[in-house]
Amino acid sequence: RCLDAFAQKQQEAVKAWRRGVEQLWLELSDEEDLQDLADLEPLLVRAEKLETGRFSVPRCEVQTFGQRPVLVTAPHCIALLRDGNSPHVVEGNTAELAYGIASSLGGCSLMWSQPERRRTELLWRLSKRINEERGALNIKDGHLLDPRNRDPKLPFH
Repeated sequence: RCLDAFAQKQQEAVKAWRRGVEQLWLELSDEEDLQDLADLEPLLVRAEKLETGRFSVPRCEVQTFGQRPVLVTAPHCIALLRDGNSPHVVEGNTAELAYGIASSLGGCSLMWSQPERRRTELLWRLSKRINEERGALNIKDGHLLDPRNRDPKLPFH
């Protein structure tokens, strides 16, 4: 039952998030924002195909550089939602560091995929812009982040 309640809550959050993202086309008119939206569109389509199982490329990636039992992770190379807290902001260059360390040690790196990093970067930037446009400084930055991407350090509620 707990998993059913969580799944239902997750589905409701995703529906609300989709409506918020669709609303951006009506609210933003700056040329740079419209370009960000145009860049975001194919990434959103890709993510939806992942969600429905019609596409086989995952949101995260493992890169192997050798046979050593070393795994270097970069879970915070994207901004992530945290239940009841402000979003966890991007920890700069962690993807590049994980890649470099794993490569040097002949191990593996695990991080969000490049398309997912770009999609989240655009959603973060657009959430900040829409807050500015609305004059809604009381809304947390990152309110447009995909609710399916969660901070792995915090439990789900």
